[in-house]
Amino acid sequence: MTDTIQMTTDGRYEYNIEVINIFQRNSYARLYLKNVSTSEENLIRLTLPIYAIHGIGVQEVNYWVKLEPTSEAETYILHTTKDFPLSGERFEVDVINGEAIKIE
Repeated sequence: MTDTIQMTTDGRYEYNIEVINIFQRNSYARLYLKNVSTSEENLIRLTLPIYAIHGIGVQEVNYWVKLEPTSEAETYILHTTKDFPLSGERFEVDVINGEAIKIE
């Protein structure tokens, strides 16, 4: 399952969240990023407790996450929205190294 593709406010990346194998033991989430200028795609694993999701609503347009630029060029803050069952989760995303570190 995925949410709707969005663009960062700085116009550099298209993104969405992908939930793989939802409702199964091997489920996980990842951030899909596409560099608008180079068309390079990147998948970054997110440490979300997907096993805790017991149901998920899907509409025509879904915005489950928001990816916002920071003062550092290739660092973004990702947070889950109220439309996602695991709302309020936050990650610092390092685009260069392809890592997302959970912010406690």
